[in-house]
Amino acid sequence: MSKNLRPMIEDIPDQCWNELSQNLLPEKAILHTRTTPDQLKRVYQDGYAVLELRDGHIVGYFAAWSVADGFHEVGTVWVRKDLRGHGIGHGLYLAMKELLQTQDRIIFGVTTNPVSVHLGRLMNLASHTDWCDPVPWELTCGRCDKYADKDKPSCPIRDTECCLRVMKK
Repeated sequence: MSKNLRPMIEDIPDQCWNELSQNLLPEKAILHTRTTPDQLKRVYQDGYAVLELRDGHIVGYFAAWSVADGFHEVGTVWVRKDLRGHGIGHGLYLAMKELLQTQDRIIFGVTTNPVSVHLGRLMNLASHTDWCDPVPWELTCGRCDKYADKDKPSCPIRDTECCLRVMKK
């Protein structure tokens, strides 16, 4: 594990959170209701995020968000563009697995990113085709912003472009 990877809670300057928030804005695959500096910092301080820090800048970040009692959704996975493909994402996924495997809750993720699906296997996140069990529909498709509520039950990208992954214990 990189000495720059920070799975433990420490004081990161506010400027780093502001910069991370700005870096997440152009990313289409990230749920933008979770990208304010305060939200990113809070989930890290609560012990549900890991990050890679280099030269005083966050260059990789991965969070697990509490979405309901007993459920955490992994998401907000980001690596600075010029450092992608150099193992930072791999390290983040391994650190997140270590962080979450002792949790007494269901860990899941919904993504359209094939790289995220691949790296998710490092965390024992297995593709899952039942979008209602063990994770309630309201936490998977119900939160999607790509389709209107009336169109969600017949979603054309479910299990093709969009993948539900649930952590195997």
